Amino acid sequence: MSIVKQFIHFAAVGLVGTVAHYITLICLVSILSTNAVLASSAGYIVGAFVNYYLSFRFIFNSNKKHTDALPKFLSVAVVGFALNGILILVFIEYFLFYYLLSQVFATGIVLVWNYGANKAWTFREKRIAIDRER
Repeated sequence: MSIVKQFIHFAAVGLVGTVAHYITLICLVSILSTNAVLASSAGYIVGAFVNYYLSFRFIFNSNKKHTDALPKFLSVAVVGFALNGILILVFIEYFLFYYLLSQVFATGIVLVWNYGANKAWTFREKRIAIDRER
């Protein structure tokens, strides 16, 4: 699969995790009056676990053991988690954006990070050297 096609599939499948993220965010802010940054962070965690499963199975079609892939995925997710929280804080506090608009911008930026890091590191398959001197 080409990298562009794979990125589009990653983004499309990631939409399911994003929906879980946004539902968590909206419910925590609207129903429980949770701080938007904390609610977004909780939503990010929910979405990350949804995205791990979908990415593992459907995007990268990984043969790796979960004991290898999951810690790497979570490491990438931790960086994305921090990036998401910082972006939400900056957009809300410094640019005075509405929390949902802030989340849309943060989602787009973190999407690029997550795809690149997961493709390059988490789900990268080892290449088998081909003996050219046969």
